[in-house]
Amino acid sequence: MSNIEALVQSSQWDDVEIVLAEKSESGQLTPRDLFLRSLAAFGKEEYFNAYTFASQAFEMKEDIAELTEFLAALCVIVGLVKESYFYRKMLSFMERDDSLSSIIPDGVIPDYTNCLSKIEDNPLLRLGINCELHSEWEKAEHWYREHLAFYPHEKNGYYAMIRCLFSQERFRGACDVLKGARSLFPEDASFASLMGDALTNLGRFDEAEACYRWAIESAPFDEKVHARFIRGVLKNPRHTFNYCLQEMNLWIERHVQMIDGAMPPAELGDRQFLRVGFLMSGVDCTRVGPEIGNVFSWHDQDKFQFIGYGDGDISNPVNRYYKTAFSQWRNVSETDAMTLRNMVVADGIDILIDMGGVSSTENMRCFGSRLAPVQMLWAESNISAVLPEIDFVVSDRCQEKLKSKHLQSKSSVTFSAHRKVLENEIVRDDDVFYFVADASFTELSCDTISLWARVLVANPETKLLLRSHDFFAEDNSRALIELFGVFGIAHRIELVQESDRRAFFAQGDVALLPAQGDAGEVVLDALVMGVPILSCTEKDVHLKASTDVLLALDGTEKMVFDTVQAFVEGTSEWVANADERQKLKEELSQTLDGSAFFNAQNRMSDFEEMLQDAWKLKCMNKV
Repeated sequence: MSNIEALVQSSQWDDVEIVLAEKSESGQLTPRDLFLRSLAAFGKEEYFNAYTFASQAFEMKEDIAELTEFLAALCVIVGLVKESYFYRKMLSFMERDDSLSSIIPDGVIPDYTNCLSKIEDNPLLRLGINCELHSEWEKAEHWYREHLAFYPHEKNGYYAMIRCLFSQERFRGACDVLKGARSLFPEDASFASLMGDALTNLGRFDEAEACYRWAIESAPFDEKVHARFIRGVLKNPRHTFNYCLQEMNLWIERHVQMIDGAMPPAELGDRQFLRVGFLMSGVDCTRVGPEIGNVFSWHDQDKFQFIGYGDGDISNPVNRYYKTAFSQWRNVSETDAMTLRNMVVADGIDILIDMGGVSSTENMRCFGSRLAPVQMLWAESNISAVLPEIDFVVSDRCQEKLKSKHLQSKSSVTFSAHRKVLENEIVRDDDVFYFVADASFTELSCDTISLWARVLVANPETKLLLRSHDFFAEDNSRALIELFGVFGIAHRIELVQESDRRAFFAQGDVALLPAQGDAGEVVLDALVMGVPILSCTEKDVHLKASTDVLLALDGTEKMVFDTVQAFVEGTSEWVANADERQKLKEELSQTLDGSAFFNAQNRMSDFEEMLQDAWKLKCMNKV
């Protein structure tokens, strides 16, 4: 038995690939070699390579039964079912080669009948989607690439790959995929607007806006394309809130219409029991979903019925947090605005609350109409409160232009999950004072870097640790050096690759929030590790949730500053006062555990009172 045959027989596919790759460099591979190389690729789940090598072998020699049997099964596995019938028919005229069959381990060539029994559309795409649902990003990306290798003109494959890369914050990689998609589909407005999203997340706002504008001009009546532009505008630090409102009103004018149905919505009147519908599409389930589910699960079922309308079944892994929060759940992932309206009306909803805001296009389209007697916006951005049939905007703070609709609760209405201190204490062995910051390219605006530069200049012996958001990629690291170099502080910046944000914050002394940014969980991950985290609200035009969380917690009064000057002076005080930092570290964990912000039952009680007040106000025609 030859060396290569022994490797095949023991399923050492990496070694099989190495030996045959070396052989191919010195001369042409035989059909038998190509077949074995195909089996090696298949063993490593590289199906396109397996198909390519097997097809080459078949072209050279069409009477190898084992090869033909393998090709028939492989074609079914990757979705080329009609092609598999050809190979299966050819197999009936062939005899097996015992010398070849003897070295192929049992089960390596899949059973054709078994493969047919599991047949489904787009099998490789489905494998990727399943991996993505379980946050197995590398596997998902692998299957999406395999799908695109077989079906390079299939749009859904590109959408899935882009979504996967976005989820990993690999926006530069997403740009590369989008360039390929746009070359294949140059007139597709959706790919153009997705390129705008990718560029926005890289902080390349001018290029992003050009892509958005091109997409809107190409598809002026595509509300989803236009909505991506609105979301991009909200992330652009150069735009004022008034400008964002202006663009939102243009979207409303173009895409929101009255939706009528056969059934009228419920009517106002005295109620002892309220049915409350929550539009959950667009909510970031991994970030705020756990706390929404935790708080809402405490609602009084004798006074309220909570019904959720969201993407996917309630058994879907991303929706698991909502199982105890809602008595009923409606899957609206494939539902248009008209159908959603009819579902809400049929459920007899009294108060309808949009939790997704600008993240869900279909939700926004509904609010040109009356689906329920009381309609609210309770989302991370207030901008869609200007929709014509939104009665109230629920938020901790509110922009002046929306004050007439503002509805407050006694408790903070911001959701952010409380995590525990890491079990393994991180011990530092340095004597450097480190500021730490977790900010993406979108948040690393000139306002933010200018603010942090002032802090570093005022405290010359300090450095700044940045948590990497794909910053080690060559182009990204070069862009970072340029950004911080403009302010003369590039040499005082260090990057850290850390998947757990708590472990990252434990490496620093004081955390800094960017001038823009909306992630409340960043605040909690710093505080739970005993690290003070400071916010400047002077240019916080969108009233970020991170500051709302800070303002809602106990013991954080000295962490929020309303001017740049106060922020710089305040950080210097934190640097100088080691005793204050140590005291905070010792007391903070206990302070957080006892904070009203994490008392889910009390918060829900306050929310119920808020909902009842909204109903009464609407009944009294005061809205």
